[in-house]
Amino acid sequence: MLCAMPVTVRIDGLGELLDRQFSVASRGQLLELGMKDTAMRWRTRAGGPWQTLLPGVYLGLTGAPNLLQKEMAALLYAGRPITTVAFAIAVVLVAQTSLLVAAFSGHPWQIEMHFYYFAVLAMLSGFCDWRVLMLAAGLISIHHLGLNYILPSAVYPGGSDLARGIVHASFVVIEVTMLTFIGQTIKYSFLTALRTGPDTALTSAIQTGFKTSCYSYSTAPRCLQTTRFMDL
Repeated sequence: MLCAMPVTVRIDGLGELLDRQFSVASRGQLLELGMKDTAMRWRTRAGGPWQTLLPGVYLGLTGAPNLLQKEMAALLYAGRPITTVAFAIAVVLVAQTSLLVAAFSGHPWQIEMHFYYFAVLAMLSGFCDWRVLMLAAGLISIHHLGLNYILPSAVYPGGSDLARGIVHASFVVIEVTMLTFIGQTIKYSFLTALRTGPDTALTSAIQTGFKTSCYSYSTAPRCLQTTRFMDL
């Protein structure tokens, strides 16, 4: 018995999702976009345009997946999309830095503890996602402006100082702007390499820039990768 092909419809946001996740998507994400299970099965059929990497995790390309796509599939299969992880890390790091600044209340070095906010932004730029940087910058701004009036000693030595807060905010804006530009450039460089030569430029970049401490894609697919970038 022949199976009828599902009616092809345009799925809003599908292209952006695949670009953001190196052409890998989970069933849950696709359902949220409005794709039906029948459409997924049709795309991943034998000889179809997609393939199943792990149960409920699909690659929107034909051919062998590269290392970066396998890593993304492992993260999605573990049930924690990389964006969710990045947002959680951003919140925790900003909160940790704010507690550090407050702990130095009354100490001559309290203002120096603010430098750690800039270090946190630099670390978060490794996700190459402007939304993560904007979240961190927003939390920093709310913290500074709010406590500047509610509990100024937890932010600045010498009490409330709006002008100082504006100066700090301007530096944060400059750093976030540049980190966003750099992150987007890196991301689209990888995407371009993926589209033009997945077995040459991208594979070479991944092999020289990534080392995995745990990888067993074929025998233990639930093994979540601990990946270190540029671990020289």
